[in-house]
Amino acid sequence: MSILALDKFWVPHRWMSIEAAITLEAKELVLDHLGEAIYVYRGGINHDGVQSRIETNSIIVVDGAPSHRKYRIPALTNSSLFQRDRCMCAYCGNVFKPADLTRDHIIPQSKGGPDVWTNVVASCKGCNSLKNDLMPGQKLPKDSNGRQILGPQGTSFMSPLMVPYTPDRAEAMLLKNRNIRCDQMAFLLTQVSNKNSRMFDHAMSMFGKDELEKFSFKFQ
Repeated sequence: MSILALDKFWVPHRWMSIEAAITLEAKELVLDHLGEAIYVYRGGINHDGVQSRIETNSIIVVDGAPSHRKYRIPALTNSSLFQRDRCMCAYCGNVFKPADLTRDHIIPQSKGGPDVWTNVVASCKGCNSLKNDLMPGQKLPKDSNGRQILGPQGTSFMSPLMVPYTPDRAEAMLLKNRNIRCDQMAFLLTQVSNKNSRMFDHAMSMFGKDELEKFSFKFQ
C-alpha cells in the first residue's frame, strides 16, 4: 500500500511508503490530511503512562515538495502506453494481454513519425501487421485478385478508434499504482485534465460510481 503525497499546492507529487509518510508526520512536515486514516504507529510510553501515537492518511499534503512546474512528461514505455489505452487495440477495439500488444506509430517512423505519446497507440499484432507503414488516410492494398482488403472496422482504412494523448501529471500517477485505493483514485481523477481519459472508465470498473462519489474533495 502506498501513500499519495501532494505538494503544498495540492498537486500530485509522488507515491511513498507508509514508513516514509510516518517519518514526515514525526518531523511535522505534513501540512494537511485527505482521504482516510489508514496507519497508526505506536511508540514509547511516557512518564504518565501514555503511549505515543502517530497516524497518517492515504493522501497527505507535504511541506517542501518540489514545485510542480519541474515535473516532466512521463517516459513513454510500452507498459505505460498499454495502461493508458487500457490494453485495448486502437484499430479492432478488442482488449488483449500486454504480451499480445505492440506500440503502433500512427505516422510510421519510416515516414518520419516521432516516437511520442501523441503519435502512438496500443495495437494488437494482427492489426499492426495489417496496417504496416500506411499513412493516415491511405487505403489498404488490394489482394492478389484485385479486391480491396478491409480493415477490422469494415473499411479500407486503418484509422484509430481513439485520439492519442500525453498523460498529465495526475494520470501518470494513476498509471504507476496498480493497487490504488478508492479515495486516492477519486482525488486523482479530479486532477486529470483530459476529460476523455480512459482512466474514468477504468475507475468506474474498479470501484463503481457509488464508491467513488463517497469522496468529495474541496479545494481551498
